[in-house]
Amino acid sequence: MLSTSFRSASIGDYKRPSIADEGWGPAPSLRDHFTILGSHKVLEPELATALAGGVKVRNLIGHAYADVDAAKLHEAATELVGVLDAFCAEVLRYAETRTR
Repeated sequence: MLSTSFRSASIGDYKRPSIADEGWGPAPSLRDHFTILGSHKVLEPELATALAGGVKVRNLIGHAYADVDAAKLHEAATELVGVLDAFCAEVLRYAETRTR
């Protein structure tokens, strides 16, 4: 769980400055950050969609909604871990193309 927290933090640390630095923003919502990164080929469209969906999981956890089905939340969070690994790989790929 701790490594997932670090990966989630790295997403937040990366997406906002990158969008601003490239002049692609502002993004009206957290979900829109991923849509913007997908539209500019930083992320594959399918990954951008999955990460945007992950915002819902984040909101469920962050806002501690009382009516959350714990089993469904666990399933969604488990799927999100794999998506976070893909995010890191695609951001690295993008960064490597920008430094050449």
